[in-house]
Amino acid sequence: MSEHNGYDRVAFEFSGGLPALTASRVPAVYADPKGTPVTLAGQSSLRVVFRGASGVCPRPLHRTWTGPSVLTPYYPELLVVSAAGDFEGYLSFGIGLAAQGSYHLFTLTSPDRVVIDVSHLALGKFPGIWDITSWPQYWTQQYSWRNGHQPWLASPLMVIRAWASSRWHATPVIDQVSAGTFKVTEPAGKVDTLTGVRPVDVPGPWVITKIAYGSS
Repeated sequence: MSEHNGYDRVAFEFSGGLPALTASRVPAVYADPKGTPVTLAGQSSLRVVFRGASGVCPRPLHRTWTGPSVLTPYYPELLVVSAAGDFEGYLSFGIGLAAQGSYHLFTLTSPDRVVIDVSHLALGKFPGIWDITSWPQYWTQQYSWRNGHQPWLASPLMVIRAWASSRWHATPVIDQVSAGTFKVTEPAGKVDTLTGVRPVDVPGPWVITKIAYGSS
């Protein structure tokens, strides 16, 4: 895997020739053969299947890839590459992408490789100003959240409470005035206004985007 000017690259290397390949953008990736969801980060997913390939060599029996089953480079577009099955000659992977930019597949020889280049697509400045303040940090938290960690990150009220607990030992009065706006009454009586959003169109953490500190 590598990051380049305008695109990210992932390459799969094979011995004994190149297998047949299919790659498609999918709403979700499921592991072959059990059908369990494969956790990825981002807003878009690719399912890549090599037909006539395996990560296990039968003679002598050994795995041809001894690294981790999940790689998380968190490049601008290429976020996660995860194993998604090795069954009856079908070797599958899921790729999590930051956005639905274009991708290009081609092959190289000496050694035999299948290469996927995914184009960078500008997401704009990250809106979060507290705790999660950058796109790489957000994708890391989103991936962790999708794996069942810190489920409260998706709750606006819980995020506001976490912000408040980082400032005061006592929990202040918190009133929700709209879907993304909260009033927080400080222990000294000042009323702060906090606004936030979910910065992507898919499930994930909610982030604070603006804090207006009140006066007594």
